[in-house]
Amino acid sequence: MSDLDKSIGAVFKDFIDEKINERIKEIEKTLKQTNRLFSVPELAEYSGFSTTCLYNWLKKKRDPIPHFKIGKWYRVFLPDFLIWLSQYQVGAHEGVNKLVQY
Repeated sequence: MSDLDKSIGAVFKDFIDEKINERIKEIEKTLKQTNRLFSVPELAEYSGFSTTCLYNWLKKKRDPIPHFKIGKWYRVFLPDFLIWLSQYQVGAHEGVNKLVQY
């Protein structure tokens, strides 16, 4: 193997290592952001559901979204919401399953 091949290999390895480290940092940041309690407006922004819809689901007598109520404020742990939401899934959708299983 020539010195040029070794140099190209080293540059390629450094590039791949840098991209892997960037991706690890992105994943860690995402986990820190999602592994916390969400307010209803934050959950609405994250999920795309309206706040009205989420409040209705929180107040359901039967099978409400798992939540905490502190005073008049509702807080939802995102993994609990994703698990709750997955029970309404019709057919397989790999994206939600990956989110729920992280």
